[in-house]
Amino acid sequence: MILVGRNCIGCLALSLVLMGEVLGQAHGFLKVRVMEGDGAFNDIRHKIGHAMSVEVRDQNGQPATGVEVIFVAPTMGASGAFSNGNRTITTKTDMEGVAKVAALRPNATEGRFNIVVTARQADREGSAVITQSNSTAVVVRH
Repeated sequence: MILVGRNCIGCLALSLVLMGEVLGQAHGFLKVRVMEGDGAFNDIRHKIGHAMSVEVRDQNGQPATGVEVIFVAPTMGASGAFSNGNRTITTKTDMEGVAKVAALRPNATEGRFNIVVTARQADREGSAVITQSNSTAVVVRH
């Protein structure tokens, strides 16, 4: 396809993007798997939540060490705060590619919510969602 005039600039930009992907310069990815905390019920009467952990692996399925992992709880509705008192906390993966955060301290709002987890290292990124619920019902611990 041949384009003329001002459309050539857009055509050139598109060509550079496609060339970068062909040459392997596109962004990589990280696979994030939830290990702990998904489906948990938090006891809002006693302010007891659940710890969370994720495993991060690279494109080859190997544990990704030293990866920055960000956990973000909702700002409205059912939610909670992390050990730092905020709705966002950042940690790094260990030698096995695992990132852990202490139990979320639930707020007083009942309901289900999602915690978004994003792993980043250089040009690689991956994400997962941890679903939890805040409840006034008695929560049985095993």
